Amino acid sequence: METAVADHLLSDPSAVVSATTAELAKAAGVSQASVVRFARSLGYEGLPALRLSLARELTRLDVEHELSGVARGRIDASDSLHDLAHKIGGSSRTRV
Repeated sequence: METAVADHLLSDPSAVVSATTAELAKAAGVSQASVVRFARSLGYEGLPALRLSLARELTRLDVEHELSGVARGRIDASDSLHDLAHKIGGSSRTRV
């Protein structure tokens, strides 16, 4: 059951940030208790704490993406291979 919750979270983390326990349970095809157990198995007190942590991480990734220059198309011939890898890797990341 926890795998189903994890799969749903990974498929659409932004939606999980605003989902209620009931909404997340329905979307993942599990019980509300399974959603709470999933959050607790990750070390959170419950879904609200998991959602808060997820929102913080998504915000951090958005800021990192913006600062990388990719969001504004700032890749040019003077970029080192390391810079290109960082910029491209940051723009195609999977959010979690």
